[in-house]
Parts: sequence; structure tokens; C-alpha cells
Amino acid sequence: MTAYQTIIAAVDLGDDSRRVIQRALELAGQGNIHVLHVVESFENLYVGDDWFGGGLNALELQQSVEQQRKEQLATLVGDVGNDRLKMVVHSGSPAAEIRAYAAEVDADLIVVGTHGRHGLELLLGSISNGVLHGTPCDVLAVKV
Repeated sequence: MTAYQTIIAAVDLGDDSRRVIQRALELAGQGNIHVLHVVESFENLYVGDDWFGGGLNALELQQSVEQQRKEQLATLVGDVGNDRLKMVVHSGSPAAEIRAYAAEVDADLIVVGTHGRHGLELLLGSISNGVLHGTPCDVLAVKV
């Protein structure tokens, strides 16, 4: 079996994100690893004139959160300490953005964390489940 050449480690920047990246590194061989975080889009958020003193709009809020997440991702990748990791931050629907980015970079594998939920949470779905259905490549769910 040949090693995966292009791997996406999709992380939520939570405590278990490092574990997802480590698993991607184990599987990568000499391949590329894209560490992807998706910020939920704020485009449907209504921020009225009186909210936050009237000085903040949804676009500014989105940009602020994205900048914050880029900094958090840089810290996470720096802590892992591997120069093969490429950091990527997108905004939108997480499952859709992960699938789209996988197609864009012609990924061989997407590594995501899953909490192994069941029952009602399983029926409602999750980002991992959303990535699995309709993805152009293999998906590995790491139990975190």
C-alpha cells in the first residue's frame, strides 16, 4: 500500500486537535499535510443598529474571528513542530468547506476527530458525518 500523498487534518482547535494532526502525520509518509480549520460563516447573522453599540457589523465580526482562529492554528501547528504542515483557515459550513478543499487540493485522505456519539446526536449528524458523505477521498475518523 502506498502512503497518502495529500492529507487534510480538519481540526476544530479544541483540546483534541493535536491528536488529529499526529494521526495525519503518522499516515503521511513524505506527503503533504494541510491543517484546515473552518470558521462558521456569519453571513446569516443579523447585527442590528443597536447591537454592540451600533459600531460592529457581521463582516467585521467574521474577520475578527477568522484572525483569532489563524493565530490559534499557528500556535497549534507551532506546538506540533513539523515544517510539513500547511495551515489553512476557511469560512462557511464546515463539512461543505472541508469537502470542497479536499477536491481543490486533490486530497487522498481527510482526517477528522469524532467523539463517537450515538443516539439522538448521531441522528442529528455531525461535521465528521457530513464530511464522510460526498467526499472525493478516504476519510479517517479519529476517536477523540
